[in-house]
Amino acid sequence: MTTATGANEGARASGYSEPAPRMQSAPASHGPGVMGEISGAFSAAQRAVSGYVDLIVLEARRAGMSLIWMVALGFGAAILGVTAWMGLSLMLALWIMELGLSPILAVLIVVVANLAGAAGAVYACIKFSKDLMFTASRRQLSGHASPPADA
Repeated sequence: MTTATGANEGARASGYSEPAPRMQSAPASHGPGVMGEISGAFSAAQRAVSGYVDLIVLEARRAGMSLIWMVALGFGAAILGVTAWMGLSLMLALWIMELGLSPILAVLIVVVANLAGAAGAVYACIKFSKDLMFTASRRQLSGHASPPADA
């Protein structure tokens, strides 16, 4: 005989402190008739919605990673901009002044060099921002089967 305590211990997986997972029975077959058809339609709709949700989750991950890269590149560009300004402005300005040019022209050259680096970082952010548009989800929801030719 099994007591209530013994039955509870028997339901636990050996060596584990949590109960063993229960085995689920096979899904009941949908009988013929209106209720079977309605149930089948709901099942098909659930599978379709599940596919769209999976696609949106995958694109959200991709967009999240792109956003992380954009933020990281932004911080990197800011740090590089500050260090470039400090280091290059000193070294390059001194070198240019040694060549006989005015200090204002030396600073102007350093500014142009830093703007070129900042433009490169902005270009990279714009390139990553295309992953934030959920293109595959929008294409699926709009009914277009294949990606656009320019992608």
